[in-house]
Amino acid sequence: MIYEHEIPSGARLYFGKSAKLKRAIEHYASEVLSAEGYEEIVTPYFSYESHQIEGGAGLIRFSGEGNQRLVLRHDSSLDVARLITKRLGRTTAHRRWFYIQPVFRYPAHEIYQIGVEILEQEELAPLLEQALSIVRHFGISPVIQLSDPRIVSFLEKKIGLRKHELTPNALRDHQGIPSWVRELVWGADATIFKEMITTSKLPQELSDLLTPLVMLAEACGGRIEALAYASMAYYNGPFFRLIAGNETLAMGGCYDADEGKAAGFALYLDAMIHVITTEQKDNDAR
Repeated sequence: MIYEHEIPSGARLYFGKSAKLKRAIEHYASEVLSAEGYEEIVTPYFSYESHQIEGGAGLIRFSGEGNQRLVLRHDSSLDVARLITKRLGRTTAHRRWFYIQPVFRYPAHEIYQIGVEILEQEELAPLLEQALSIVRHFGISPVIQLSDPRIVSFLEKKIGLRKHELTPNALRDHQGIPSWVRELVWGADATIFKEMITTSKLPQELSDLLTPLVMLAEACGGRIEALAYASMAYYNGPFFRLIAGNETLAMGGCYDADEGKAAGFALYLDAMIHVITTEQKDNDAR
């Protein structure tokens, strides 16, 4: 029996303080991003299934007019890039866009995001700085994790292990693994990776991938998680996560759009609201 007050698991309800905080975050982010030269875009809640490259297992599907297969919006990054290049390309040359909208994952999950996408962009540092400025404005000091999925791809080819085997526990069971692989697993501080690069411990291709991460980590105080990879498989260059407690507050990276390179990030509103309200409760209890 389903009672009248119940809502589906994964659905979101905001009221009182949570609604006010959600709106405050959205308003501040829109002001900051507009000042940085971004235009706002709001994409359709649903699209044709054939347009969804990412996340087939997580799509919420239904039939539309003419029995076409439709899906609820699963990801905003690729949607924005596709609509700008394919639908709006003749009416705008703008390449910096932001959005405030939810995505939906099977079976019934709403995930509210504030995101940005920059077409024809390969540099991650400005995006990381923008995401940090919004998060820190609300009193959060996140851990910054940096990586590049090409590192994991290189190691899979180089030493023949799958990505799930590139962990300290899994590597204990493998003999003949180069010592530098184990250092990659354990290392997190930029100085460790910088020393490995300068002393030529690493293959050149790997050093080339790690060098920009070291520079970025030194600039922002981040940690390099060399063997991390994003849940969004379209990231194929440097990416970052902002983490507080057990919550991922933001994730962003570089990827290929229809007409070249692009980069973007998403702030997860529910995670930010949870962290902010938890810290406020802790402060009130002291």
